Amino acid sequence: MYAMFVTSPAPENPLAPPEDEDPGGVEISPGQVVRLDPGEDVTVGQPADSGATYEPFQYRTLLQISAALGIPYPYLANDMVKGNFSNSRLALIEFRRRVSAWQHSVMVYRRTP
Repeated sequence: MYAMFVTSPAPENPLAPPEDEDPGGVEISPGQVVRLDPGEDVTVGQPADSGATYEPFQYRTLLQISAALGIPYPYLANDMVKGNFSNSRLALIEFRRRVSAWQHSVMVYRRTP
């Protein structure tokens, strides 16, 4: 969805309230054609481009998610570029140990009714 702004010419009596203007705005649906009054113009908002700041933001967000879930970042994001072999191997061994402990303490002893 885009923000659109309707620009109208200045009213002749600026203190008089508009007669048929809806204070809540106009609802636009996809593919709708709207005819404007003479002198009105529509401008679509141009949001700022995130540029080079999105990738570091995404990396930090995925890092926080992986820390919260206890899953190593390379295995959560499938991104093996940011770490070396020994760090990735140690993280995988620790993760497998925790998963194995969880399986044996929760899943194996769980009884079905």
